[in-house]
Amino acid sequence: MSTANTTNRTLYKVALLLCIALLPSIAVHIGDDKWVDSTSQSKSWDFLSFVQVWPGTECTDGRCKKAPPASTFTIHGLWPNRNDGTWPEYCGKEFNESSIKDLIPRLKEVWINLWEPSDDNEFWRHEYGKHGSCTRSLALLATERDYFSLGLKMHKQLDMLGALKTKAIVPSRGRTYAKTDVAAAVQSAFGVMPWLDCYVSNAGVQMLSSIEVCLDKKLQMVDCGVSPHKRCNNSDSVAFPLLMK
Repeated sequence: MSTANTTNRTLYKVALLLCIALLPSIAVHIGDDKWVDSTSQSKSWDFLSFVQVWPGTECTDGRCKKAPPASTFTIHGLWPNRNDGTWPEYCGKEFNESSIKDLIPRLKEVWINLWEPSDDNEFWRHEYGKHGSCTRSLALLATERDYFSLGLKMHKQLDMLGALKTKAIVPSRGRTYAKTDVAAAVQSAFGVMPWLDCYVSNAGVQMLSSIEVCLDKKLQMVDCGVSPHKRCNNSDSVAFPLLMK
């Protein structure tokens, strides 16, 4: 065999070994979300965002598939995030409903799936599978019960309607509020700057959709940092629509 052929085969083997070594860190794409690594690094996170949605907005344009609850913000989820604006998801833990049986009556009141007619259990399974499974690395959130209990605790602690009302921000028809005033009302009540998310109705009206409060790994509230999602248009006011049943 010629020296050239031997060199080529050696280079081929080296290249092949490099490809194999790099294979576990190749990025994967999940749905419409951001690209995440397939390595264990993808399970890392820096803080949580506790997401509450306003049914008055979520049910606009016929988007609700079930009757909303009494006039209150409801829980969407408790989501791990990274400081660079990315987030982990689907970290491999199957949802075990039996561990939260005693929490279900309360969950059915405030952690409900407004957007699908299916049983709320499927919504909880989705939220835990996509988000909660990635929080297990924190001892305080090692189980399903820890995860859902924290969500219920935060909902009870963060009375968003009450916080907004103290600054004369109340659900109404036709009235709008400055987005900065809404955020300032939340900051005044709870001491931290939240994220706000909006929905633009079919009529072109920007509406307050959700309010997120962030928590560090000690589960203490902190200012929310880099936003990983598209949020409200800063130059626009937001409507806070009445809850129509």
